[in-house]
Amino acid sequence: MTAFAQPESMRMNSAQGKQVLSVVRGGDFAHPGEVEAIKMVFADLGSNPQRKLLDVGCGLGGTAEEVSKLGFGVVTGLDNDRPTIEYALTTYPRHSFVCGDASDLSTTVPGPFDLVYMFNALYTMPDQRKVLTQCAAVCPAGGELRIFDYFIRSTDDRARIFAETYEGSRWQPLAIDQVQALFAGTGWQIVEMRDISTDYARWYKALVAGIESCKDQILAMAGQQWFEHALTKYRGYAKAAEDGVVGGLVLRATREVP
Repeated sequence: MTAFAQPESMRMNSAQGKQVLSVVRGGDFAHPGEVEAIKMVFADLGSNPQRKLLDVGCGLGGTAEEVSKLGFGVVTGLDNDRPTIEYALTTYPRHSFVCGDASDLSTTVPGPFDLVYMFNALYTMPDQRKVLTQCAAVCPAGGELRIFDYFIRSTDDRARIFAETYEGSRWQPLAIDQVQALFAGTGWQIVEMRDISTDYARWYKALVAGIESCKDQILAMAGQQWFEHALTKYRGYAKAAEDGVVGGLVLRATREVP
């Protein structure tokens, strides 16, 4: 793999990185697939304006806005990055956005919520079991959890090399062969895991093309270094997705009776 250095000040999940991606994705989304992915995750969920949803790792707020526009319910967003939350509050004032740590979310956004969801967020969280337990703490029995995220196979050494090259220790995608063990005892019962790796590969190929076509806008917004950083990083992601090193999944779980 091509050598790649990711300065701490140039992380794509920073406020600046998310804004660069929003230019490319045509909206305030920090996950592949944008609106198509949102519709995929909630395809079986009927419209209900009274439903209470929690968006964990909400980023700039674009996903929460789209979920609400599609009629799935009232959304509260949680993110641990203060500039990101300030942007969301200013841009989407009809929603509630809170700055806080997902590993302690039950004290920040106590709920209750009918449905908790995460779009490419869990992989960034160091203590994933604690986050899952906290999500369960704000849901009644029968409540739902929906996760859209990366996965790897723990036995695939290429995934370790990819992580070391492009992300480092903070990159913790779900290990597909260890998901059941991760969820055990967290209050959730997995009801579906759907492999969407083919879609991930398609979306990352399109993202690279989008970065190239939005070069002038990215340069004006963030400068040459950010453009080169984003292009190199996501070329790596696109190759990993194409080669099956990194996959994508949609996971649904229901809240167990306490």
